Amino acid sequence: GNIRTGYATTILLEGSKPKTPLFLTINFPLAMPIKNLKIFSGYGKSKALFAQNHRIKSMRITSTYELSKKELTFDKKFDLKDDFESQTVSLGIPLAKTIRVEILELYKGSKFNDLVISELNLSAGR
Repeated sequence: GNIRTGYATTILLEGSKPKTPLFLTINFPLAMPIKNLKIFSGYGKSKALFAQNHRIKSMRITSTYELSKKELTFDKKFDLKDDFESQTVSLGIPLAKTIRVEILELYKGSKFNDLVISELNLSAGR
């Protein structure tokens, strides 16, 4: 199964200065394995709007899960390219009920102080 925000014209905006810490928390009703995260960081409507708004340069993904009666933590930093396309990062989280995406660094927009994420798609599975 997949969890999606939509397509490259669906956007999440956050008026923010480049150094403001930002995060997104995703909660699931049941714990499930998460294989990867597909993200289009930036405004996907046009290349001009992509360049004018902030995009994610690096992010940290964390999740705490229980496996064989032990509490374990997934904690990994990912760097994204400043490309006008979706990117996929491999997660391999055995069981997740909550995933936190913390924005560490931004590619600064040339005109606006908004961070835009046009697509966010989590793929369940191992």
